[in-house]
Amino acid sequence: SPATVTWYTDMLRSFTDYMEKTQNSCRLNDFTVDTVRGYIIFLRQKPKYQGHPCTPEQTTLLSPKTLQGHVRALKAFSSWLHTDGYTEENILKNLKLPKAPVKLMEPLTPDEISRVIRSIDRNTLTGARNYTMLVTLLDTGLRASELANITLGNLDLTEGFIKVMGKGSKERIVPVGKFVRMTL
Repeated sequence: SPATVTWYTDMLRSFTDYMEKTQNSCRLNDFTVDTVRGYIIFLRQKPKYQGHPCTPEQTTLLSPKTLQGHVRALKAFSSWLHTDGYTEENILKNLKLPKAPVKLMEPLTPDEISRVIRSIDRNTLTGARNYTMLVTLLDTGLRASELANITLGNLDLTEGFIKVMGKGSKERIVPVGKFVRMTL
């Protein structure tokens, strides 16, 4: 997707900026495990938004998840270099990703769900729409972006499913319960 291309471009541009500042070159021969490790050390000490054109620099450092993203992008680039024959081996194949804490999403409690549902006025067009969207999300586990892109042609209420376009432009069929079908 365009967002993915932009993300990889930004990650690789950050690395090339680092290489030009520290190595005075950015040649393929300079792309080594050691230079990437130096880059990781640099990132661990980098303040959030340093050099950002619109957002002021902060005193906090980059998050472990951001650091992990930079390394994932470089590992993907290393894999691409090898696959396309630019390097004899995948240079970063054995480089481990930096550890980042895994944050679990806390699901809503039944009481919280009831309070949200009760707050919707189903007697208005907007309220009826919002109610239908909410119960569909709760019943199916769809992503908000998947729900937003559903068209009438994607619905098969007699069979009880919705065809959705997920992440990575992957189409999938999602079953829908009877209760939700009655609201659609």
